[in-house]
Amino acid sequence: MCAPRLCQTADGIELRGTVTPGTGPGVLLIHGLASNARIWDGVVAELETRGRAVAAFDLRGHGQSQQASDGYTIDQLAADVGAILETLRATDPVWAQPIVAGQSLGGNVVLALAAGGTDLTGIALVDGGFIDLSARYTTWLACADALTPPDLLHLTPEQLEGMLRAEHPDWSDVAIDGIAACWSEVDGRIAPRLTRDHHLALLRSLYDSPPTLYASRVRTPTTIIACDGAETDAVKQATIERLAAALAECRCVWRDAADHDIHAQHPHDVAAIILGTDA
Repeated sequence: MCAPRLCQTADGIELRGTVTPGTGPGVLLIHGLASNARIWDGVVAELETRGRAVAAFDLRGHGQSQQASDGYTIDQLAADVGAILETLRATDPVWAQPIVAGQSLGGNVVLALAAGGTDLTGIALVDGGFIDLSARYTTWLACADALTPPDLLHLTPEQLEGMLRAEHPDWSDVAIDGIAACWSEVDGRIAPRLTRDHHLALLRSLYDSPPTLYASRVRTPTTIIACDGAETDAVKQATIERLAAALAECRCVWRDAADHDIHAQHPHDVAAIILGTDA
């Protein structure tokens, strides 16, 4: 049974998550941009059935974690994840050499964590880690114009749920609830938990911090879970191939007909790949 857990970063920001005791190595799950730990609920449940210790935390400014006035960079988020690991290691030896999985931007954060020399059994980059916005957009302004999040503040929570179910008809209730948790409710309307300014700051850090800054320093065995969906194009394929070639030890698993949020869509498959039991 997962239990709430609190961790404090080096600059005093409180990060909230859940931890389930079990066998090791423990598995720490890191969400993507403007997401939250709840979107990992299906994977957490799958890992729990296997008896594994598992933890999922909200990053700064996301979910139930504390808002911070700064620190919205890949390197700072990687340091925050390092602080989470130190907290977990202090109470349970299964976290001595964990597996850390990150989705989307979370994958890039986990790559930076591994580049810093943290002692890990392995990392899993779930349709992320390879994200190189400078390879897709020639200028930051073009990137910001394309990726600034839409304004959904006119929606009620019920309308948001209906929109999510229409967009993802094959997702479970657990997955829908997880992604809906990215918003809070204010006066009957939804509001993003991550502010727009902080969202753009993280996008800018992604643009300025391509995977090539970190890949050559990563010695941890790495698994890339790449979703082959409607958005797959030559840029995505090239950035994945470039990262895989630069890593000391890497396997790449392509999943056909999968959404970017494959961890919500196919939690059983993602859990198996993270643990290396998918073969």
